[in-house]
Amino acid sequence: MRPEDARKEVVSKVAAACGFEVDESTLSPGTRQAISRLAATFRELVMAEQMLRLEKRSHGRVAMKIRKGLRMAEDEKVVRYGSDAERLRSQLNDGVGAVVRQILDEREAGRPPGPAALELRCPSCGANLDPASTGAVRCAYCGTECDMEKLGAP
Repeated sequence: MRPEDARKEVVSKVAAACGFEVDESTLSPGTRQAISRLAATFRELVMAEQMLRLEKRSHGRVAMKIRKGLRMAEDEKVVRYGSDAERLRSQLNDGVGAVVRQILDEREAGRPPGPAALELRCPSCGANLDPASTGAVRCAYCGTECDMEKLGAP
């Protein structure tokens, strides 16, 4: 799953939990960064769920062919991937709840959308980049290398 797709999924989950459409451009930098972190968690969750499905499928085929002692190792993999997926799902749900509270608090406080200063964002995930940086910098959230001059840094 691409980072942008994971981000869209997270924003969709946040919007559903808020009960209204969420426009990222109106969110504070801290809220957008929280969404970036949740997108990374969502990607990990998708991978863990895929591994769990593969292990369960493999386990079913292998279990018919091998002895019980070896099946225990296969069971441990299924349990591990299952617990990883459950942990990540819980992290994602907790994070979505926290972002929803941030958004609602910002709306209630009447904070203006976004910062007043120049804001440069990663083209892949939308995270804020340091406007004082020059040349190429690596995004702290998704690892994309960004050319600051092309993004409009002064």
